[in-house]
Amino acid sequence: MNEDYLIKHSVKAFEIVGPWKLRLTFEDRVEKEVDLKGIDFGFYAPLAELEYFNKVHLTDDLFTLEWPNGADFNPDTLYCWEERRAGWLEESRRWHEKQSHANSQLSEKSLAKEWLSPEEEEAWKHLQ
Repeated sequence: MNEDYLIKHSVKAFEIVGPWKLRLTFEDRVEKEVDLKGIDFGFYAPLAELEYFNKVHLTDDLFTLEWPNGADFNPDTLYCWEERRAGWLEESRRWHEKQSHANSQLSEKSLAKEWLSPEEEEAWKHLQ
């Protein structure tokens, strides 16, 4: 087994210390503060709502953080959050950019669509 793929850390305790900010205690008793604001893409999208974000809990095996939808973070990622946050924020930015583009294309198609058949249109006129 390649030891590069072994997860080296686990989260043993946490405290919410501010909006989207957590203080984590790891298995080696190291405490780190992580700012997860802006990590709101894909599976993590619900974390954009502070009320939902605050539903964070430790997994039953005291391994990492988890939210009700099953979103979690590799504890090694959290341990090195200062170094990795910029990459996660960039991924979030790209995801939102793609979503915005997809939504604008969908809107354009929606606006061009004939929503009612001619028969339905005629029936609608009689109801007004």
